[in-house]
Amino acid sequence: MPNLAKIALVCLIFLVSCSAGGGSGYQGPLRDQAILVEGRMFVWEITQAGQDGALHTADDRHLKNEIVIPVGTRLKIQLKSQDVLHGFFLPTFKLHHRLLPGEVGEETLEARRIGSFPFACSEVCGVGHGQMMGTLRVLSAEDYERWLREGSTKTAMEPSG
Repeated sequence: MPNLAKIALVCLIFLVSCSAGGGSGYQGPLRDQAILVEGRMFVWEITQAGQDGALHTADDRHLKNEIVIPVGTRLKIQLKSQDVLHGFFLPTFKLHHRLLPGEVGEETLEARRIGSFPFACSEVCGVGHGQMMGTLRVLSAEDYERWLREGSTKTAMEPSG
């Protein structure tokens, strides 16, 4: 029985370290990227800096309900509402921000894992509130470069029924 207890303890330590992200994510230097997230009944409008790295320039990318970044990014997010109270909620990153009309908020997150992470509006903003969802897609460097070349502007999530 003592050996079984040791094995169980080792398994428990392994599981805890994996769930805490123990070495499984991106470990290199982070690069900064700026985006603007605007809540509007009932869509998220995203403006991402283009190749020059600056927002509000000619090469900005405009998306709806989708944020696409490479792994190893420190994402600097400007948040604002175009109409009513919205709440930007990205649970995987423990990020929640209330968007008030006329105010610009800021948040930062570090994308160290490849994957797709849902976000939604957390404030009941009207009859289409349930449709106000999107996806943060964190891609490998190669996949991100391919995405940039393709010029993808499609919507990540369409309202379901």
